[in-house]
Amino acid sequence: MSLQIGWNFSKPLKNQFVQSALTARWSSVNFIESSRSLVPRGRGVYIVSVCSDVSTGVQPFCNFETPAYVGISKNLWQRFGTHTGSNDDNALWRQLFNFRNHTKFWFAEFPAFSTSDLKVIEQSLINTYGSPLNKINSVRIGKPISAATN
Repeated sequence: MSLQIGWNFSKPLKNQFVQSALTARWSSVNFIESSRSLVPRGRGVYIVSVCSDVSTGVQPFCNFETPAYVGISKNLWQRFGTHTGSNDDNALWRQLFNFRNHTKFWFAEFPAFSTSDLKVIEQSLINTYGSPLNKINSVRIGKPISAATN
């Protein structure tokens, strides 16, 4: 099994989402360490997306936004800090370094959801967007999958 890179066009977009993801209250902050205070400490799902806003107001380039990474966490605030402030060579901020100023951290809290419930939402988003920086599918935790390069 390979991890999909890019959007899934095999079925209508509206049929690819878990309903709870569509009805959640999503918020976003800039993907920089100083935005951490705006991220809640609750459990939830998050999407790190890269925006093509290098030419503000120039259509269509100012409108593009691509999910680069999808994840879940028991503590969104803590996970945001790991992604934006870790000294690890594989830290997400390092992978996005050249695009960091054009990156958003989208999040939605799901306080009553179990980890399994969160993984279902995470997997539906990975299946839909083919997040290029995800190394695993959430349903196969602990078993890395190589990305397909079609």
